[in-house]
Amino acid sequence: MSSTHYLGRQLILDSREAILGYEFFTRSSPNAEEAMIEDPVLASARVLISIFSNLGSAEVLAGRKAFVNFPHEFLDEASLALFPKDQLVLESEAGTQVDPAFVQGCKDLRAKGYTIALDNFLPNAANLALLPLVSYVKLNIQQIALEQMAGLVKVLRKFPAKLVACRVETQEQASACREAGFDYFQGYYFARPVLLADNTPSSNKLSVIQLLNLLMGEAEISQLEEIISRDAALSFKLLRLINSAAMGQAQEVSSIRRALITLGRQQLYRWLTLILFAGTSDRPPSALVTTAVVRGRLAELLGQQALQQQAGQRDFLDQLFITGMFSLMEPLLQMPLAAVLKEIRLPQDIVSALLDESGPYGTILALVKAVEAGDSPRITQLSDRLHIGHDSISRAHLEAMAWAANFNG
Repeated sequence: MSSTHYLGRQLILDSREAILGYEFFTRSSPNAEEAMIEDPVLASARVLISIFSNLGSAEVLAGRKAFVNFPHEFLDEASLALFPKDQLVLESEAGTQVDPAFVQGCKDLRAKGYTIALDNFLPNAANLALLPLVSYVKLNIQQIALEQMAGLVKVLRKFPAKLVACRVETQEQASACREAGFDYFQGYYFARPVLLADNTPSSNKLSVIQLLNLLMGEAEISQLEEIISRDAALSFKLLRLINSAAMGQAQEVSSIRRALITLGRQQLYRWLTLILFAGTSDRPPSALVTTAVVRGRLAELLGQQALQQQAGQRDFLDQLFITGMFSLMEPLLQMPLAAVLKEIRLPQDIVSALLDESGPYGTILALVKAVEAGDSPRITQLSDRLHIGHDSISRAHLEAMAWAANFNG
C-alpha cells in the first residue's frame, strides 16, 4: 500500500508580491505546524522525489523555483543529477566554522550551473566565505534587531546574491524589510505554508507502474531489463518465479534478460499487476489483495465461458484478468481512480469497464461484482446476456478462489 507523506510549501515573493518560488519541507501530519525533524538527507530526498517524481513539478511549481534544504553531505553532483537544475535552488547553512570541503563543493556545483541559497545567514567567517558563491542569502529577521537590518543589508549588497527576508510575521516587520532593501520576502505575514499530501505508491511500485507503461508501449526488452535490474526486490522475485517448479525450466535461469524472454510480455504484465497490488514483501497478501486476484481470475474464467474457447482470444482473456484486478486499485493503492488511471497507461476498453462497466469487458466485470456480492437477480440478468449457465459461474468462482488461495505475490 501507499503511505502518505506531507510537504509544506511556502511562498517566496518579490517586492511587488509576485512569486519567485516556494520553500519545501516535510511535515509529520496534516495538522503539524512545524517542519518534521528527521534525518536531513532523507528529508531532502523525500522532498525531491515528491516534487519531481510523485506530485509533478508542473503542478507543484508552475514554472517557479523550488527551494529545498540540503545538508552538506547531499551537495554533490551525483545526488542531484536526476533533478532539473534550472528549477532547483539548493538551500544550505554554512554553520559556524569554515568547512573547506563544503566551500569547494559549492564552487563545483555553481560551475555546473546549480543555484545555491545560503540559509539562516549570520555574519561569521563560515558564511562570509560562501557569499561570492551563492545566488540567494536568506536572513531570519527574528534573529536580527530591526534597527540593525538596514546596515546588514548594505554590507551584503557588496555581493551579487539576492537577499531574502524570512520569518516575516507582522506588518511592521514587512515594512522594515522593504525599507531595508530586501529583494524577496517569506513568512506568515504574506502566506502560511500550504500542505501537500503525497500518497503516491512507494518507489518499488513506481518502478512497476513504469514497467507496465513500457509494456503497453511495446518497449524493447533492454529497457525493461534496465529498470528491473535496478530494483533488487523485483529482480529476486522475477528470477524466483522463472525458476519455480511451475515454470518447468530444465536449467536454472540466472539473467534478467533470459527471464523476461522466457516469461513473455503478457505473462510479465500479469505478474507485474499482481506485484503492484501485493507489494514486494513476503508478508501474506491482505484480504483486499486476495479479492482482487479472485476478481481477475474469475473475469478470465467467465470470459472463457462466454467465448466458448474460441481460438485467438488469449489477449482478450489477459485483458479481462487485468480488468478484474484493477477494479480494486483505488482502495488497494489508496489513490483516487482518476489519479491511478493518469499514472498507468491502460487500453481504453479496460478504462471504460473500470469507469462505468461499459465496453467489451464491462458486462463481465459487472457479473464478477455481482457474484462477489451474491446478488442473484443481477447474476441472472448478466449471465443471460452472456449465455453462461449458473452452474458454470459457480464452478468458475470456486476455481478462482482456489487459484487465489495459492497466490503468493
